[in-house]
Amino acid sequence: MNINNLLVILRAIFDPEKINKSGEVFTYVGDNYFNFSADNVTEILQVKINNTPTTSGDVVDLNTDYNQIYLDAELTLGDVIHVVYRSTQYSDEELTSYLQEALVWFGIYTGSAYTVSGDDLTITPTLNLEQQNLIALIAMILIKPYEQSYQLPNYKVVYPTRKDKDERIKILVSKGLKSFGTVMFT
Repeated sequence: MNINNLLVILRAIFDPEKINKSGEVFTYVGDNYFNFSADNVTEILQVKINNTPTTSGDVVDLNTDYNQIYLDAELTLGDVIHVVYRSTQYSDEELTSYLQEALVWFGIYTGSAYTVSGDDLTITPTLNLEQQNLIALIAMILIKPYEQSYQLPNYKVVYPTRKDKDERIKILVSKGLKSFGTVMFT
């Protein structure tokens, strides 16, 4: 089990993670690298060169570290490249940071010690599904502390607005998610 397992659950909480479908237009000026103005581009949906879709021989390589694409195609100065893509509100790095913080909060309120180690960010000891869901919900509370409700596909947690972040986390961990449906905390 690693952070990526929790990342999948956390992304499911976002409605569905505020995925934006956008497009940008670039003009070829001699460099086959094109930088997006949007952050956190996750997927290339379509690329057109002068209004013609790219062919199977054209290679489109998305580099999420630099938020750019490399287009290996026959291009001429002045060609217009239109790229349609998906982007998310939060990067994997940002969400991973929130998940690690949520794991610390979970450990505090359960009296257990959890570690994240290695290049693959392995979590030990291994978490069961309920614990994974709780940690994802804790991360959501950390990301959006003023929201009144948080929802997974099979759970919805509702808090009174007067509860602060710390109280919400403590209540969530102490009561857990014992059933499906809506859980209202007072």
